[in-house]
Amino acid sequence: RRIVLSTIHSAKGLEWKAVYIISMAEGRFPSPAALNSADDIEEERRLFYVAATRAKDLLFFCYPTFINMSGAGLIPAQPCRFLQEIPSILMKSWHTETKQREAALESRQEQNNYHNAAQLSDSSSGSNSKGEHKFRPGTKVRHSTFGRGTVVQIVSKDKIKVLFDVGGTKTLHLKYAPLSVV
Repeated sequence: RRIVLSTIHSAKGLEWKAVYIISMAEGRFPSPAALNSADDIEEERRLFYVAATRAKDLLFFCYPTFINMSGAGLIPAQPCRFLQEIPSILMKSWHTETKQREAALESRQEQNNYHNAAQLSDSSSGSNSKGEHKFRPGTKVRHSTFGRGTVVQIVSKDKIKVLFDVGGTKTLHLKYAPLSVV
């Protein structure tokens, strides 16, 4: 077995048993440069069609959970407009199955994060000010750039460590970190 990486342009006329089309998020596809003209949008739609028709048996559209936007940081991604035009009946079984898998994975991830948070907080030093603010180990939080996370350690009166779902562990200064309890 082998994996072939291809651009949409160079895939014209070719076929594979399974095709994964990546980065199908609004703001990534269609190209932001194409948004200025209806003709350019139609050309992007034709490219989307070319990509989608390269699959013989299996076709997967992939888009990230978050995208990094200049000046805005990480923001939740939305499926591109062309995916939203596909009748839901054609995507339903995949969508439902994926949502079920995502829910199970998220549940396991939250359990792991909580378990890791408890282990880290038990071994933390400098936790003498736990009661001085609303954040405690195990507290679920949201940060405007890093998204959802779990407090894993109280470092000092003004600093905490948070394990983010996307981005790993960060030490944050509470005076400057835009955190809210989830």
